[in-house]
Amino acid sequence: MLLALAVVLLVYGAALGHGYVHDDVTLLAESARLDDPGQLPRALVHDVFWLADGRVRPSPYWRPLVVLSYYLDHAWGRGAAWAFHLTNLLLLAALAALATAPPALPALTRRDAGVRAAALVGIVAHPMMSEVALNITARTDLLVALFAVLTLRTRGPRSLLWTLGALASK
Repeated sequence: MLLALAVVLLVYGAALGHGYVHDDVTLLAESARLDDPGQLPRALVHDVFWLADGRVRPSPYWRPLVVLSYYLDHAWGRGAAWAFHLTNLLLLAALAALATAPPALPALTRRDAGVRAAALVGIVAHPMMSEVALNITARTDLLVALFAVLTLRTRGPRSLLWTLGALASK
C-alpha cells in the first residue's frame, strides 16, 4: 500500500494544491446542503445532484456512499478542496494496491515484485485514471472499482457486502 500511495502522490499529488473543477463546483463548493450536517439523512435518500441546491436538474443517480463520503470530507476538511482530493488519491492508491497484490496476479510469484510494481505504476499512471484522480465527482468510479475488486478477492457473505457497496456507489 505504501508503494501505491507513493506512486499516486508522485503522479497526482499536485492536485492537493488545486481547487474544484467541473461538477465539483456546483455539487460541492457551492452546496449549502453540505454545510448543514443535519441534511445528511435527506441527502442519502436523494439523487447525488440534490447537493447542488436545485441549480442542476435532478438525475436518477442515487449514490449514497458517495454522498456520505462528500459529507465526511466536507466536515473534516472544512470544505477545502484538498480534503476531497486527498480522499480520491487515497482511494486510487487502495485500488491500485489491491489490484496488484497477491493473488490478484496469480501467475506471478513473490519474487516478481518488480513486475507487480510495474503493473501498479501502469494502473496509476494510465491516462484513464487522471479523471478519477483529479475530478472529485468522479469518485463514483473509484468507489465502484474498489468495491468490485474487493468482491472478486473475497468469498461468502463479505463478498455480498462489497457488492452492495459497489451498487451504492454507482
